[in-house]
Amino acid sequence: FTVNDQEQFVGAAYMTGPVQQHENVPIVETPPQAEGVSFIFPVEWTRACTLPYSKTGMLQAFVREINRDLPVAFAFEGTMLAPEVGHALLVMLYREPEAE
Repeated sequence: FTVNDQEQFVGAAYMTGPVQQHENVPIVETPPQAEGVSFIFPVEWTRACTLPYSKTGMLQAFVREINRDLPVAFAFEGTMLAPEVGHALLVMLYREPEAE
């Protein structure tokens, strides 16, 4: 998971249930293309930490919508990571001190 305006990953979690669409849920600020729709899903956190985007610059994700690679920190929500990239990101997350 990321916190875009803070330029950091904040941990890893498993989705434990289906994604549900909710209209006009004021949980987070959404981009204009979301048109007032929020997607909510339950998670089980496996790691909570702070991993600055600056430490992950070498990890790339292919983004179909623009047909090119981007740093994982700037890939669109829902972008699938190649297994080796996902593994490297998890290793980096688990090497950071656990959040309190």
